[in-house]
Amino acid sequence: MKAFFFGCLLIFLDFHLELNSVRIGLLPNFVGYYLLLRGMRELKEYSPHFSAPWGVVAALMVYSAILWGLDLLGLGEEYLPVELQVLLLVLGLLATLGLLYSFYQIVSGILEMETAFLADLRGKTLRHLWMAMAALDLSVSVCWLLALSMNAATNIELFGGFIGILAVISVIMKLVFTYYIYRSGQAYEAALQGKKSGSSQKSQG
Repeated sequence: MKAFFFGCLLIFLDFHLELNSVRIGLLPNFVGYYLLLRGMRELKEYSPHFSAPWGVVAALMVYSAILWGLDLLGLGEEYLPVELQVLLLVLGLLATLGLLYSFYQIVSGILEMETAFLADLRGKTLRHLWMAMAALDLSVSVCWLLALSMNAATNIELFGGFIGILAVISVIMKLVFTYYIYRSGQAYEAALQGKKSGSSQKSQG
């Protein structure tokens, strides 16, 4: 479960160093996706939901690694032709959908674990936060597509301000989601320890 927490941090937080046209991601997303895969593999015995998004997360890991490499080579999105920028925007929307699907499966797996451990692993809270994240991320993506399709500077400026507000709220929501993933991990560790203690007492009895 700790892998989920650190994976979320690396995926959601964006700290980078810029040297002329070179952009170095200090918290590479692809490592975060690797940690998600690792966490899902560790918990696959508790729910099939943890196995469902393996392929999607692996694809996201490769995609984000390519983007990280392009930035490192000074070939970031802002240096590409408009056509390729639109293509990257569409790919970014697909990546957003893939990430939301992956987190939906993770949260669904945590909810099933609550039944197995008879413990509150913050699954319901995570589900509500996921719904809020999904609404915000999809709204931002749709607004960007509308702004580009209108192809007018005034419309892009208008949408840009609205998108900025949504993006800030989205980041806050993702940090709250990450915090509750951490709380879920703590609850899981406590439930696992209690289960082990109970099994030990039964074997001694």
